[in-house]
Amino acid sequence: MVYTAGVTGCRVSEVAGLRWQDSCFEAGEIRLRHGWVRTHETEMKTEASKKLVPLESDLAEVLMNGRAECAYNQAENFVFSSAKKKAHSRSGRTLHWKSTSNLLLFGLG
Repeated sequence: MVYTAGVTGCRVSEVAGLRWQDSCFEAGEIRLRHGWVRTHETEMKTEASKKLVPLESDLAEVLMNGRAECAYNQAENFVFSSAKKKAHSRSGRTLHWKSTSNLLLFGLG
């Protein structure tokens, strides 16, 4: 999630709301459709948020490799699903993001 947010410049909620169907690997773009805030899916924050985001080749490779190894790899599944939770479940996602980003910010990751 951190790498995807860093490369794309997307908000945390936008990255958390990504589904496989939002990524077009052939065209090299991501279409932001929904966000994920706390425990529910949301509409995009602004009209400008509903834009196409360039999908750089390095990120595309990481995502494609992750999808190949992921149990939840159907178009409607979230890109960042947990093996411990169902593909539509997001409880604990914010805590995970904060823990990961804090490690990176303080140079511990």
